[in-house]
Order: sequence, then structure tokens, then C-alpha cells
Amino acid sequence: MNRRSIILLVASHLAVIVSGVVLARQLGTSSAKPADHRSSARHSTSVNRGRTETPADRPLGQWRTREYAAAWNAVRLGTLTTKERIKLQRELLAKWAEVDLQAAIKAALGESWIPEAGYPGSYVDPAGPLLGALSGYFVGNPDASWELIHAGEFGMANGVLRQLWMRAVGEKDSRRLTGMISGLSWRDRDQAIRSCGVALMNQRANITYPEFLRILTAFPEEMVSAEQIFRYGTSGIVSPASREKEKDAILKAPAGDERMLRVNAMIYGRQLFKQSADEISREIMDLPRTASEEVLCSALRFSKIDPVRTTGIIDLLIGLEAWNKMAQPEVVAPLQRFSTSEDMAKVAAWATGLPVREETEDLFDRSIEPYLKNNPDTAPDWISQIPPGVWRDRAYAQFSLTALSGQNDAEKSQWAVEQISDPRVKDEAETRRSQLAKGIGSKQN
Repeated sequence: MNRRSIILLVASHLAVIVSGVVLARQLGTSSAKPADHRSSARHSTSVNRGRTETPADRPLGQWRTREYAAAWNAVRLGTLTTKERIKLQRELLAKWAEVDLQAAIKAALGESWIPEAGYPGSYVDPAGPLLGALSGYFVGNPDASWELIHAGEFGMANGVLRQLWMRAVGEKDSRRLTGMISGLSWRDRDQAIRSCGVALMNQRANITYPEFLRILTAFPEEMVSAEQIFRYGTSGIVSPASREKEKDAILKAPAGDERMLRVNAMIYGRQLFKQSADEISREIMDLPRTASEEVLCSALRFSKIDPVRTTGIIDLLIGLEAWNKMAQPEVVAPLQRFSTSEDMAKVAAWATGLPVREETEDLFDRSIEPYLKNNPDTAPDWISQIPPGVWRDRAYAQFSLTALSGQNDAEKSQWAVEQISDPRVKDEAETRRSQLAKGIGSKQN
């Protein structure tokens, strides 16, 4: 089907979108300017005299679903560029939803989009480039659209559609979405809270931070966690005044309300992102232990990249014997962000002094990994200087993996495993090395 037929089928006002490109190519002209809407209308009138009316003669709002389906197929089969096709299909979907939302959703889900070479843009959103066109209908008809989506008729796409609905409605009517939280599954509940939080951060929500905070804290902890309240229900304003306010809130927290104690501690820790470990230590001296742990973890999450400060804050957590925090992302992740060999070496050396406990094993592995990976020639000598024991064995085990993944050196990787003295660590290292070798081999094949 040629381009002219496609555009006529989609309707005259859609033709204006691509007429400059489409008609110029179809007629063999060099002009790529948009067609004049009035001249298009006159041309359409003259063409239509003496023939039966077609869907193209009526506005899209007056089309029936079978006519949208025919137009959709025409666009899919036409020789259009990806950019032209997406633009036309999004316009169709927005109008089609008003007539038959279910059919519009199914049509969009039936598309598999891989951006063509030269197409400006890629779609990392799981909703892809088409489903977003339905957002306007979701906002205008929230109850009817939610009822259809929640019925679960779209298979694996139901989750994506619920996310899209909550993002759209959360931005325009956060108050409505918060009123649904109690009836949602835990996964949808998290998405609803996130959608409202993002709308607040973008200053598009129809509720305020204090109102949202009140709503979230009214739910029990098993429905809304301290992390969710902190992440989405607080503004993140940093100032000396707000810092003192948050510390005062911690000290005056009602007995038994550990969730809000933790929330206030997280907010307070975020305020300390510029403080050194020694300064933070003085700040938390008079705080309850639970609050101190949360302050330190929050300070790590928002801290600048500095090996002395990072390891110093972790040492404070160790001093509190907060072993349950050692594997937390906010504790482990900063140790792998250092870019210079000097900083990596400082962190690796610090790790060899960690208390030998099961809870600190992953922390040790993550701390030395960047150094081993970036210093493959000197790493064996460095490991040999670690006192015999668990940390030396784990260092060899980690080097076995980095030698294989970073250098593809199977011989050096096997050598490192053979240096391990602890049978448990050695067996674990051999298993991980074998799994990694198989993964590398499958990728190469």
C-alpha cells in the first residue's frame, strides 16, 4: 500500500503531520514542507465529489473501532520510517482509546519496536513508544480505564499497564491515587507511592509534601515502610535549620514509633552529607542506637566520593556492632565508586583490617575487588602480604574471579584458587570460578 493511501485512510488531519514528507516522496517532488491544511481540505473536497464516503472523510472521533483497526494495519504495512510510523500510531491510539480502549491497548501491545538505524531515540521505558499515547485517556477516564486494566486481560503486560496508569494519574491527580493505596498489592502500592513522590519532586502533584507525609504515615508499617516514607514523602531540603529540626524530631520521637524514628534519622543523615566521620560521630553521640545506625547509612548514601570519609563512617557502624547493615547497598556501593588506583588501594588496605565475621565477608570482597581488577600484575604480591587466614583466602578467591573476568586468564585464575588454604573458601571459589568460566564461554560461542 502506498503512502498516499495510508494517509487518506488515517484521516486528513493526520495527513498534515507527515504530508510534507510522505506526499513529497510519493509524488517524486523535492519539497518537504508541511502541507497547507486549507488546501488539503479543498483537495479532499474535490476528490470526494461523486463517490461514497469513507472513514477518511470523517473526523477520527467519529470512527468505529474496525475503521481504526484498518487504519492501524495500513500504517503497519506502509513504507514509512519508524519516526513517521510511531507518530501516526500514537495519534491513532489516543483517539482509538476514546472509542475502544481494549482494542487500542491490544493493538499497541502487538507491536515489537526495535529502533531503526538513524532513528533519534531509544525506548528504555517498558511501556515502549506507543502505550504512553494512552496516558491522556487514563487521566480523563481514570475509573473506567483502571477497571479494564485491573481485570487482568492483557497477560504479562498487565503490570506495565498498571505502572503506566499510576504514573499518568499520579502526576495529574495524586490525591486520587493515594486514596487507592490500601487496596493495592505490595508491588502496585510501591509504584503508586513512587508515582506520587515523583510528581511532587517535579512540582506537578495536587498534594503537598506535608499532606503526602500524613497520608503515608497513616498506613501501618507492613503497608508503607520507613524507606518508602523517606524516599517519597519528604522534600529533601538541606539547611542548618532543617538539620536541627530533624535532630530535635529524633530526640522527641514518641516511644514505640520506631518507623518515624528511622525516617527522621534518615532525613537527618542526609543533612550530614558534607560532614567528616569525626564530625558525624559527635552529632550522633546523644542519639538512640537505632537512629544512629540510620543516620550513618543515610550519610553514606548521600556522601561525596572520599575513601577516608566512607571507610570512617563504616567504622562507626562497626563500632555500633550494626552487623545487619554491612550488606546494605548504601554501605557497600560507595566502596566500588572510586576511580583512582590510590583510592582503591586505600580502601583495599582498610578492608584487611575488618573484623572477621560472616556479616563482613561480602563487604571485604566488594572493597578489594576494584583494586584487584585494576592491578592484576601487582595484586598477587599484595595478597601475599595479608596475614594468613580468612581475608587472605578470600582475597585469592576474589582475584581468581577478576583474573578470569578482567583478563580472561584461566591459568592465573586457577593458580589463585590453589593458594587458598581454607577448604570451605576454596570450594566456594572453585564453584564461582567454574560458573564464571561457563558464562564467559557461552558468550564467546
